[in-house]
Amino acid sequence: MYQKLCVGEITNTHGIRGEVKVIPLTDDISAFDNIKKVSIDNKEYEIESYREHKNVLLVKFRGYDDINLVERLKGKFLEVDRNELDALQEGKYYICDIIG
Repeated sequence: MYQKLCVGEITNTHGIRGEVKVIPLTDDISAFDNIKKVSIDNKEYEIESYREHKNVLLVKFRGYDDINLVERLKGKFLEVDRNELDALQEGKYYICDIIG
């Protein structure tokens, strides 16, 4: 069983104040309400805020207030510890748990 689950992919930056565009890899975007920290390439980032915008999420990481600080994150995946996510409803599964 995987301990880290991928919840989004950073596709680009947004504006000059450090927001990134994230394609959510979950069918329930409200899961982001409870996610406080994510891991990107084994480095932890604290989510300061997020909002929906044109079929993507705009995510702001605490302490990353400039486009130059987040530019290198393009194409990276947001991972969270499985224990930090809410329990799934009956009959719902994480894709990684049903492959194979």
